[in-house]
Amino acid sequence: MCLFATLVSTIFLLNSCRENKLSEESPVRFTDLPSSQTGINFNNAIIENDSVNLLVNEYTYMGSGVGVGDFNNDGLPDVFFAATQSRAKLY
Repeated sequence: MCLFATLVSTIFLLNSCRENKLSEESPVRFTDLPSSQTGINFNNAIIENDSVNLLVNEYTYMGSGVGVGDFNNDGLPDVFFAATQSRAKLY
């Protein structure tokens, strides 16, 4: 069993050491748009104190979440932002 684990580990290590070649022409998938163009102005500001900090809750800075769907049935995608300490917003 020890020989098998050593063999698998060695193969994995040698395989991961090869050079990664990225394609020169990678397509642009996302474009950063300003809030003046999108109409979305959201900031998940977190105010730290003794009970809200990274040491007490390690998930504080991971955010609350984003949902996209047609919530008002107008045929357009709506964006819902949940916030950690402030109010959630629907755009």
